[in-house]
Amino acid sequence: MNAKLATKGNPRRLLVRLYERNGYLRIPNAKRRKTESNTYKMGYEIRIVGDTKREIADIRRLIRAAGLKPGKPFLKHKQWVQPIYGRATMESFVAWIDEFGATDALAKD
Repeated sequence: MNAKLATKGNPRRLLVRLYERNGYLRIPNAKRRKTESNTYKMGYEIRIVGDTKREIADIRRLIRAAGLKPGKPFLKHKQWVQPIYGRATMESFVAWIDEFGATDALAKD
């Protein structure tokens, strides 16, 4: 995925397209939170994966343009991961997926 990232247009739609390419959501396990309250600290997280630091820089600009706060990117299995934290943020993002998701891309492209 060394092609230049498209950064023109609606940042929310572009983020959803990047998410659909190779992103994922991390949602806490309610049972574990209840039984392992002192050790299980996982929260709500959106992860968008990029191949290069340059791509992550573009993704971070899109995140900020969409009104969200990016977390610190990290390397995982030779790919860069850009996290976005928070339950309210995830709820907004899921609404964007509903609005701009794959069916929207098929209808407009």
